[in-house]
Amino acid sequence: MQINNYDHIDDLYDIYVINFFLTETKKVSGEVLELMSRQRNLAL
Repeated sequence: MQINNYDHIDDLYDIYVINFFLTETKKVSGEVLELMSRQRNLAL
C-alpha cells in the first residue's frame, strides 16, 4: 500500500483553510464550530 505524503503542501493547505474559514465566518452572525478531520486539526 502506498502512503501519500503531503508535507510539502501542508503550509499552503493551512493558508487556504484559514482564509476560507475567515471568509465564511464573516457571513454569519452567530457562533462557529469548526471540526476538522486531519491529524492535527480540531478547533472548537
